[in-house]
Amino acid sequence: MAVINAVALAAAARKRELAVARLSGLTRGQTIRTSALEALAVSAIGVILGAAAAACCLLAARRGFLTLLGEPVLVIPWATLLTLTAVSITAVVGTATIGTWLANRTNPITLAAARE
Repeated sequence: MAVINAVALAAAARKRELAVARLSGLTRGQTIRTSALEALAVSAIGVILGAAAAACCLLAARRGFLTLLGEPVLVIPWATLLTLTAVSITAVVGTATIGTWLANRTNPITLAAARE
């Protein structure tokens, strides 16, 4: 939820940047696709880094259980993990897309000339 909130706030705060991009030649669709790809890249990097951190902790726990009990008892629910990851990434990309679409509704000349 925190990532979705951050993406929504970022899209609202980037109105002027998006207006300048549109004035430099990008279409409305191109700015939306760019924001969606940016959100996808940030989400993918977050998933990779989060998975690496979780893997370190889980491997340490697995080794501890193996030492104490003689057998590893740690089970990872892969289907649930992958489903939650896909839903999270979809929600972040959707939020970025909708936020950018809403930010692009105003005339870009008006937004670029406005003071922050």
